[in-house]
Amino acid sequence: MTIILYNPKSRLGNNQKLLNKIEKMVRKEGHAVVFKDVLTIGDAYLFLGQFKTEDRFIIVGGDGTLHQLVNRVQIHLVKQEVYMIQAGTGNDFLRSMETRLKMIPVKEALKDLPHVIENNQKKYFINGVGLGLDGYVGHIVEENRSKKTKLGFFKATLKGLKNFKPIQTKLKLDQKPFFNIDTTWLIAVMHSKYFGGGMKIAPQANRNHKTLEVVVVKKCPKWLLFVIFPTIYLGWHKIFKSYVSFYKASEILIQSTQKTYAQYDGEVTATLTHLHIKR
Repeated sequence: MTIILYNPKSRLGNNQKLLNKIEKMVRKEGHAVVFKDVLTIGDAYLFLGQFKTEDRFIIVGGDGTLHQLVNRVQIHLVKQEVYMIQAGTGNDFLRSMETRLKMIPVKEALKDLPHVIENNQKKYFINGVGLGLDGYVGHIVEENRSKKTKLGFFKATLKGLKNFKPIQTKLKLDQKPFFNIDTTWLIAVMHSKYFGGGMKIAPQANRNHKTLEVVVVKKCPKWLLFVIFPTIYLGWHKIFKSYVSFYKASEILIQSTQKTYAQYDGEVTATLTHLHIKR
């Protein structure tokens, strides 16, 4: 049996043709098919426990779908095989897998995920966490859900660049002391190379490493940000050494002097003043 886990909100709910295509493919292989809306799963372990070891799961969605699932169940411990088919807007997780396969096994890539400690609870992430401008851009996108497309992200970025005001932050990497970062535009802590639908923000990030890539954009005149941001898609922003800094750490503490937005895998949190992130 093949259980297809889908998110009806992925791609603004325009995945029905893809779901029909996957069902046809699976039935052609001789498998029975069960569809399950991930938003309606109550007790995740009770749901998973009703299936046999020889069954398999196919996740049809994007980063948001997977982010929700890994925070409800340890997917790498699921006894069945787990695959994913791209069906989101950003798809940065699958992009980082660097494979031509259409149906990608994902259990191994979801082992030992990093997390944010929020209200004494762990919140896992698959790609990265960002504070500042990228969180604000995510907030703009959330306010315009009908425009949650690549063009919508681009327009939100332009609006964010225009309206966001930089903040003052402090950063602590592992056991080193805090240091001040004046005029902070964003701090991204990355487990993967990509965020924002293909922006190669952390070219050296590697899921197999025991450290996370920390990217800081700071002290940059606003007009220059409009030059820097397009270069992120190719990972070329590292040439702007006066304004873009890269660090590696397994534990990161970020403090802001004022409330700002943050995002985990594109999911925006309420305004906050600090983040505690661990690999």
